[in-house]
Amino acid sequence: MKKLLNTLLVFILLSCGAQSYLENNNLGFCTDTVIPKDKYLFDINNYKKLAETEGYKNVVVDSDTTKTLLREDISYEKQKKYYKDIKTKKNNFHTVYTYDSIGRLIEKYNDHSGTEIGEEIKFKYSDATSTTPIETYRVNYDTIYPVCWKEALRIATKKGIKPQEVHMDIQYPLNYWDEKKPMEWTIYDYEHIMYIDAFTGKATNLRKKGSGLPTN
Repeated sequence: MKKLLNTLLVFILLSCGAQSYLENNNLGFCTDTVIPKDKYLFDINNYKKLAETEGYKNVVVDSDTTKTLLREDISYEKQKKYYKDIKTKKNNFHTVYTYDSIGRLIEKYNDHSGTEIGEEIKFKYSDATSTTPIETYRVNYDTIYPVCWKEALRIATKKGIKPQEVHMDIQYPLNYWDEKKPMEWTIYDYEHIMYIDAFTGKATNLRKKGSGLPTN
Protein backbone atom coordinates (compact mmCIF):
# COMPACT_ATOMS: atom_id res chain seq x y z
CA MET A 1 0.00 0.00 0.00
CA LYS A 2 2.79 2.42 0.89
CA LYS A 3 4.53 1.73 -2.42
CA LEU A 4 1.26 2.35 -4.29
CA LEU A 5 0.74 5.69 -2.51
CA ASN A 6 4.26 6.78 -3.33
CA THR A 7 3.82 5.89 -7.00
CA LEU A 8 0.52 7.77 -7.17
CA LEU A 9 2.18 10.74 -5.52
CA VAL A 10 4.80 10.92 -8.27
CA PHE A 11 2.16 11.16 -10.97
CA ILE A 12 -0.08 13.53 -8.99
CA LEU A 13 2.72 16.01 -8.39
CA LEU A 14 3.98 15.96 -11.95
CA SER A 15 0.50 16.20 -13.47
CA CYS A 16 -0.36 19.16 -11.25
CA GLY A 17 2.30 21.32 -12.89
CA ALA A 18 4.62 21.02 -9.91
CA GLN A 19 7.52 19.44 -11.76
CA SER A 20 9.62 22.61 -12.01
CA TYR A 21 9.27 23.23 -8.27
CA LEU A 22 10.10 19.65 -7.40
CA GLU A 23 12.91 19.09 -9.88
CA ASN A 24 15.96 17.50 -8.31
CA ASN A 25 19.10 18.50 -10.21
CA ASN A 26 21.42 16.37 -8.10
CA LEU A 27 20.21 12.88 -9.03
CA GLY A 28 23.72 11.68 -9.81
CA PHE A 29 24.43 12.04 -6.11
CA CYS A 30 21.06 10.68 -4.97
CA THR A 31 20.38 7.73 -7.25
CA ASP A 32 22.51 4.82 -8.39
CA THR A 33 20.92 3.95 -11.75
CA VAL A 34 23.35 1.20 -12.75
CA ILE A 35 22.44 -2.46 -12.23
CA PRO A 36 25.65 -4.54 -12.02
CA LYS A 37 25.86 -7.25 -14.67
CA ASP A 38 26.12 -10.00 -12.07
CA LYS A 39 22.72 -9.02 -10.60
CA TYR A 40 20.67 -9.89 -13.70
CA LEU A 41 20.77 -13.62 -12.92
CA PHE A 42 20.27 -15.46 -9.63
CA ASP A 43 22.53 -18.48 -9.08
CA ILE A 44 19.88 -20.95 -7.95
CA ASN A 45 22.29 -23.91 -7.60
CA ASN A 46 24.66 -21.94 -5.39
CA TYR A 47 21.72 -20.70 -3.31
CA LYS A 48 20.47 -24.28 -2.80
CA LYS A 49 23.93 -25.41 -1.68
CA LEU A 50 24.15 -22.55 0.82
CA ALA A 51 20.62 -23.21 2.08
CA GLU A 52 21.38 -26.91 2.53
CA THR A 53 24.57 -26.11 4.43
CA GLU A 54 22.86 -23.54 6.66
CA GLY A 55 19.70 -25.61 7.13
CA TYR A 56 17.51 -22.56 6.38
CA LYS A 57 15.90 -21.15 3.24
CA ASN A 58 16.94 -17.66 4.33
CA VAL A 59 20.68 -17.47 3.68
CA VAL A 60 22.76 -14.54 4.99
CA VAL A 61 26.06 -13.69 3.30
CA ASP A 62 28.07 -11.25 5.41
CA SER A 63 30.99 -9.04 4.39
CA ASP A 64 32.76 -6.01 5.83
CA THR A 65 30.54 -3.55 3.91
CA THR A 66 27.29 -5.39 3.13
CA LYS A 67 24.89 -7.97 4.49
CA THR A 68 23.04 -9.95 1.81
CA LEU A 69 19.88 -12.00 2.38
CA LEU A 70 19.07 -14.70 -0.18
CA ARG A 71 15.70 -16.39 -0.05
CA GLU A 72 12.97 -18.09 -2.05
CA ASP A 73 9.25 -17.47 -1.81
CA ILE A 74 6.30 -19.57 -3.00
CA SER A 75 3.76 -18.40 -0.45
CA TYR A 76 1.65 -15.99 -2.50
CA GLU A 77 2.62 -16.74 -6.10
CA LYS A 78 1.87 -19.55 -8.52
CA GLN A 79 5.53 -19.47 -9.53
CA LYS A 80 8.49 -19.55 -7.21
CA LYS A 81 10.50 -16.36 -6.84
CA TYR A 82 13.95 -15.66 -5.48
CA TYR A 83 15.13 -12.54 -3.69
CA LYS A 84 18.49 -10.92 -3.08
CA ASP A 85 18.36 -8.13 -0.48
CA ILE A 86 21.66 -6.27 -0.11
CA LYS A 87 22.04 -3.95 2.88
CA THR A 88 24.88 -1.42 2.97
CA LYS A 89 26.12 -1.44 6.56
CA LYS A 90 27.33 2.17 6.70
CA ASN A 91 23.83 3.63 6.20
CA ASN A 92 21.22 0.79 6.24
CA PHE A 93 20.45 1.34 2.52
CA HIS A 94 18.79 -1.67 0.84
CA THR A 95 18.85 -2.77 -2.78
CA VAL A 96 16.38 -5.59 -3.46
CA TYR A 97 16.43 -7.80 -6.56
CA THR A 98 13.54 -10.13 -7.41
CA TYR A 99 14.00 -13.09 -9.76
CA ASP A 100 11.59 -15.48 -11.47
CA SER A 101 11.52 -19.25 -11.07
CA ILE A 102 14.54 -19.78 -13.34
CA GLY A 103 16.60 -16.96 -11.82
CA ARG A 104 15.97 -14.06 -14.25
CA LEU A 105 15.76 -10.53 -12.84
CA ILE A 106 12.17 -9.20 -12.92
CA GLU A 107 12.33 -6.28 -10.48
CA LYS A 108 14.87 -4.07 -8.72
CA TYR A 109 14.09 -1.43 -6.12
CA ASN A 110 15.70 0.44 -3.23
CA ASP A 111 14.36 1.18 0.22
CA HIS A 112 15.41 2.53 3.56
CA SER A 113 13.43 1.45 6.63
CA GLY A 114 10.52 0.53 4.32
CA THR A 115 10.52 3.91 2.54
CA GLU A 116 10.87 3.73 -1.26
CA ILE A 117 13.90 5.63 -2.53
CA GLY A 118 16.02 5.49 -5.65
CA GLU A 119 14.70 3.70 -8.73
CA GLU A 120 12.19 0.91 -9.08
CA ILE A 121 12.51 -1.02 -12.36
CA LYS A 122 10.55 -4.00 -13.67
CA PHE A 123 11.43 -6.38 -16.51
CA LYS A 124 9.84 -9.06 -18.66
CA TYR A 125 11.24 -11.52 -21.20
CA SER A 126 10.22 -12.39 -24.76
CA ASP A 127 9.90 -16.11 -24.04
CA ALA A 128 10.50 -18.76 -21.39
CA THR A 129 14.19 -19.18 -22.18
CA SER A 130 15.33 -15.65 -23.03
CA THR A 131 17.82 -13.99 -20.68
CA THR A 132 17.57 -10.56 -22.32
CA PRO A 133 15.49 -8.30 -20.03
CA ILE A 134 12.89 -5.95 -21.50
CA GLU A 135 12.14 -2.96 -19.29
CA THR A 136 8.40 -2.49 -18.66
CA TYR A 137 8.30 0.02 -15.81
CA ARG A 138 10.57 2.61 -14.19
CA VAL A 139 10.00 5.25 -11.51
CA ASN A 140 12.57 7.32 -9.64
CA TYR A 141 11.36 8.26 -6.17
CA ASP A 142 14.30 10.63 -5.73
CA THR A 143 12.70 13.04 -8.23
CA ILE A 144 9.78 13.77 -5.88
CA TYR A 145 11.66 16.24 -3.69
CA PRO A 146 14.82 18.37 -4.04
CA VAL A 147 16.36 17.04 -0.80
CA CYS A 148 16.71 13.32 -1.49
CA TRP A 149 17.26 10.62 1.11
CA LYS A 150 21.06 10.71 0.77
CA GLU A 151 21.25 14.48 1.22
CA ALA A 152 18.86 14.30 4.19
CA LEU A 153 21.02 11.58 5.75
CA ARG A 154 24.16 13.67 5.19
CA ILE A 155 22.53 16.60 7.01
CA ALA A 156 21.36 14.35 9.86
CA THR A 157 24.78 12.72 10.23
CA LYS A 158 26.39 16.15 10.60
CA LYS A 159 23.89 16.89 13.37
CA GLY A 160 24.85 13.73 15.26
CA ILE A 161 22.61 10.93 13.95
CA LYS A 162 24.51 7.62 13.73
CA PRO A 163 24.18 6.37 10.12
CA GLN A 164 24.78 2.71 11.05
CA GLU A 165 21.67 2.79 13.28
CA VAL A 166 19.55 5.17 11.22
CA HIS A 167 15.90 4.79 10.22
CA MET A 168 14.24 7.13 7.73
CA ASP A 169 10.69 7.93 6.71
CA ILE A 170 9.08 10.58 4.52
CA GLN A 171 5.97 12.31 5.87
CA TYR A 172 3.43 13.75 3.45
CA PRO A 173 0.98 16.58 4.15
CA LEU A 174 -2.59 15.37 4.33
CA ASN A 175 -3.55 16.78 0.91
CA TYR A 176 -0.20 15.65 -0.62
CA TRP A 177 0.63 19.10 -1.99
CA ASP A 178 0.72 22.15 0.22
CA GLU A 179 3.67 24.55 0.16
CA LYS A 180 2.87 25.59 3.74
CA LYS A 181 3.13 21.98 4.90
CA PRO A 182 5.88 20.45 2.78
CA MET A 183 7.11 16.89 2.88
CA GLU A 184 9.45 16.16 5.75
CA TRP A 185 12.08 13.52 6.40
CA THR A 186 11.91 11.87 9.82
CA ILE A 187 15.35 10.52 10.70
CA TYR A 188 16.27 8.76 13.93
CA ASP A 189 18.72 6.36 15.49
CA TYR A 190 18.42 4.40 18.76
CA GLU A 191 18.59 7.54 20.91
CA HIS A 192 17.80 10.64 18.84
CA ILE A 193 15.33 11.98 16.29
CA MET A 194 15.22 14.96 13.93
CA TYR A 195 13.15 16.30 11.03
CA ILE A 196 14.36 17.72 7.71
CA ASP A 197 12.24 19.72 5.25
CA ALA A 198 12.34 17.78 1.97
CA PHE A 199 12.25 20.99 -0.09
CA THR A 200 14.57 23.38 1.76
CA GLY A 201 16.83 21.06 3.77
CA LYS A 202 16.03 23.01 6.94
CA ALA A 203 16.55 20.72 9.93
CA THR A 204 15.34 20.73 13.49
CA ASN A 205 17.81 20.39 16.32
CA LEU A 206 18.66 16.85 17.31
CA ARG A 207 16.29 15.66 20.06
CA LYS A 208 16.29 12.74 22.42
CA LYS A 209 13.44 10.37 21.64
CA GLY A 210 10.33 11.19 23.64
CA SER A 211 11.84 14.23 25.41
CA GLY A 212 11.08 16.98 22.92
CA LEU A 213 14.27 18.66 24.14
CA PRO A 214 17.13 19.47 21.73
CA THR A 215 20.57 18.05 22.47
CA ASN A 216 22.46 20.63 20.45
